[in-house]
Amino acid sequence: MSSSVDSSVVLLKVQADWPRWLAVIQTKANHNSVWNHIKPTLEPNEVRQELLEPSPPVVKTFSTTPDADPEPTIQSLTADQLKRYKMAYKVYKDDLKKWERKQTTINDIDDYIMRTTGTYWSTIEKVQGVKKRLKALEDHVAPSTYAREQDALARYESVRRSAQATKTEEWLRQWESALRDLQERKLPEADGIRPTRAFLQAIEKIQPAFANHWTFTIESKAVLDLKADLKKEIPDGFQIAQLFRNQLTLSNATAAFSTATLQGKEAENQDKTDQTCFEGYGRHTLDRCFYLRKDLRPDGWTMDVIKVKLMLKGLKKSPDLQERHQEAIKEMEDFLNESKKEDTPSPQAQSKTIVGTA
Repeated sequence: MSSSVDSSVVLLKVQADWPRWLAVIQTKANHNSVWNHIKPTLEPNEVRQELLEPSPPVVKTFSTTPDADPEPTIQSLTADQLKRYKMAYKVYKDDLKKWERKQTTINDIDDYIMRTTGTYWSTIEKVQGVKKRLKALEDHVAPSTYAREQDALARYESVRRSAQATKTEEWLRQWESALRDLQERKLPEADGIRPTRAFLQAIEKIQPAFANHWTFTIESKAVLDLKADLKKEIPDGFQIAQLFRNQLTLSNATAAFSTATLQGKEAENQDKTDQTCFEGYGRHTLDRCFYLRKDLRPDGWTMDVIKVKLMLKGLKKSPDLQERHQEAIKEMEDFLNESKKEDTPSPQAQSKTIVGTA
């Protein structure tokens, strides 16, 4: 893949480097609006904008006797003619400065091309002009549309599989970048709520509650309303990533505040919440458990009889935890008592909807 000296330099070593390398060229060109003068390929019906050096005004075009011999000079112009000539000359000087700035930008780009094309320099060393060099490189180096699509798909699949192995914020940036590549190429994997489902599958093992909540939401809407437009009612691949990011930020802030305000024995007890939760997931700690933290519960979350029993069994082994979670323990015990009163042993009898907020 691409190698770079700094954030503004990309070396063109292999075909896969071409999109990023050309993007840097385009960014440099846009600084002084020269991309339309040098871009290698035009859109259908697009006309090339040639960069021509402006010509200075000619004195005789302002004279009433342009064909006089000798040829008219500035001194031979009337006051009105001289005024019009000076105005035209001022416009010429302004245009000349603009042209010089653009030409300097193009020269800088040409220098950048020579410094970064590496082994592909032999393709263009006998080609003169930035526009022709870029076209020669595009014809020789640029990967086909199919190759670009395959590269985008491979990157997307790699990101999907790396959620557990990458820091969350970095992974979210990689996810958004890979999804944007799919959308730009109009690939079916980026259509509708497919990216949303893929995102939930990717984060299921690191945040099961978030994934389960949104998966249930999607399925329930699809089943209960056959005419539901899921594209409008369900967050897309970028929106679900932002919701996930927001929840993590809020959760981290809440945990940091709680830790900072604890003192003495309470702080010592807080350390015990770092242990794995008792309810069977084995994927989160006590301070992240919905059974103990009403404020973290998503809408529609329900208790489960088996998990409640596991929670109570684990909590009652520690006097400190019992004292700290008295309210949660009472809630779970009440839930078990009410569950025993149910006559029908159905899945509905095994759970009771609990309000998702404190």
